[in-house]
Amino acid sequence: GPVAYFDEEVCEAEVIYRYGCKDVDDPGQYLINPTQEQYDLYNGLSVALKKVTEDNSCYIFGFPLAYMEADQVKTMMTQILNEIP
Repeated sequence: GPVAYFDEEVCEAEVIYRYGCKDVDDPGQYLINPTQEQYDLYNGLSVALKKVTEDNSCYIFGFPLAYMEADQVKTMMTQILNEIP
């Protein structure tokens, strides 16, 4: 799973990715299911943030980009580079 979760109330930044926990009844590739309690605790937590000020832009990811599909990383990086003035 993700390396870090961010508290939106403390960070004062825009959430750009949220953790998507697999369903409780979906065994997946490794036959490991989260419990309902784990699903409720982790699903939807912020795992990547964007903070833009007058002087800079900062993007922080609480997980390795290798956790994403290659095409998703390419799209995301293109979008980030296009947003930088």
